[in-house]
Amino acid sequence: MPQWQTINNGNWRGIEEAVRAFAVSYKGGDYDYLRVFSGPSGVLQLEDEDGDMTDIHLYPDETRLRVPLYTWKVLEDVEDRKAVAIVGLNNPHIDDADVDHYKICTPLTGHPIMEGISEPGTDNCSIAYFLLRLTIEHHR
Repeated sequence: MPQWQTINNGNWRGIEEAVRAFAVSYKGGDYDYLRVFSGPSGVLQLEDEDGDMTDIHLYPDETRLRVPLYTWKVLEDVEDRKAVAIVGLNNPHIDDADVDHYKICTPLTGHPIMEGISEPGTDNCSIAYFLLRLTIEHHR
């Protein structure tokens, strides 16, 4: 899934490290309880030379590989049937002051998965709300 290098080495790396740390500590590190899913959502748009917002593609002359606006991970406890989503904004050009405009969920407070993740544009949310927002983004 296309990600900007600064995102991949920044907040996405923090997400992956947090997921690994969480998996090792969760239920004694028994990986049979935890499933992890990842994916993209939305299409990143940036201003073109005329100031118009335009979809960004990995290869500008093609429309097949869209650059996602968000990348996400879902962690599911298969025994307890609980899950949490972590969503990262895939736009290195956004000002920290504008990040709230792109929030797709109200973060869960106190969830251990977010320990050590402080990058603007990275949040966790309930799976129900995340799936709802993902569905809305898909149908735009």
